Order: sequence, then structure tokens, then C-alpha cells
Amino acid sequence: EFTPWLNASTGNGGEQFAPVTNDSGGQFGSIQSAVDAAEDGDTITAGAGTYDETVSIDKNVTLAGTGPESTLIRSDGTNVIDIAGADTEVTVENISVETTGSTVNVIEAQDTGSLTLSDVSVDGGDRAFAVFADNSSELVVGNSTIENSGGHGITSTDVAELEVSNTVIKGTVSTSDSTPGHGIHATVGSGATIKNVTVVNSSARGIDIAGN
Repeated sequence: EFTPWLNASTGNGGEQFAPVTNDSGGQFGSIQSAVDAAEDGDTITAGAGTYDETVSIDKNVTLAGTGPESTLIRSDGTNVIDIAGADTEVTVENISVETTGSTVNVIEAQDTGSLTLSDVSVDGGDRAFAVFADNSSELVVGNSTIENSGGHGITSTDVAELEVSNTVIKGTVSTSDSTPGHGIHATVGSGATIKNVTVVNSSARGIDIAGN
């Protein structure tokens, strides 16, 4: 396990190694620097290790780890992963994300296009909303684990399409009367699909959905 660094020597002929790459050909010591240098359509690949940073994404990219058991992003920032941009389409896959402090939302998509989470583990540390999407076109969560959310496990408000499948949500905690801690809390503009989802140890409803 490591905290990424930049321009660290491998000790093999003096070659330089960085743990994060993107399809545009860059090698980087942090995920954020790889995102900043990426072009639309790129996949940013984070190697095995622990990345102590917040990540902001405002372009159409895929952020991929080597698996939720081996690649971890953690931070005490307001959001650990923040998705923005009116038409942004982002996929996060094969990675773990957790808060270490006063985070509000571990993963947030606000006023954006679509967010897809696949084979992702999200830990709210009993204090932060795990997955939060608002005023966006689509939220898709599949083959993932959402746990220890300080509030709802998955929050989807004013999102046109919500799909959650093959996912376990556990240990949601009520932090106030206004956030009772549903496993899934959603208001949807046009549709929601929930299938093969398990909610355990929720402090309120397992699934709470209102809308058209």
C-alpha cells in the first residue's frame, strides 16, 4: 500500500515510475493530475495502492482501478470524488472510495450528465452520504457495495434515470430528522430500475422512491 508519488525511481536502470496513466500517454503521481491532463474519452487507470486525495472530474472519462480490494481513494475533503459539468459522462470502476474526516458526500454528481459506478466500494464512515446525485440525467450503480453512510446510502434527486443493480447497501445511519438514512432515497424525473439489491441495517426505509 502506498501514497502515490511523482517521478519516483524504480531502481531499475534509473527508469521513472508513476502509478497513474491515461490514454493520452501521460504518467502521473496522482489521479487528479491524470484527470487534468486527460482528453474526453480517456480512461485514467490508477494502479494498486492508496491515494490520499480528492478528485474533481469535469470531462467525459473513465476512472478505473485494479479492483476495489487493491485501489483506494480516501480523503477528508468536502467530496472525495466530485463530478461536475452540464454534459459530463463519467464512469468509475474497480475502485474503493472512502472518507477519512468531515466529508459531505463521498461521491457527488451535481448538475451534470451521467455517472456510472461499476464494481465500486464506497464507505461513508458513518458521517457522509456515500453516493449523491442531483439535477443530473442518469445515475447507474452496479455490482457495488455501499456501506456506513451517514444518511442515505444512495441519494438521487431530480435525476431523470436511476438504475441500481446487483448491489449491497449496508449500515446506513440517521444523522438528523431530515436525513433518516434510507438505503436508497430518490426522486426521479422519468424512471427508476432497482433489481437484485440487498439493503441491510438501514436506519430507515430500505428503498424510498417518489416521482413519476
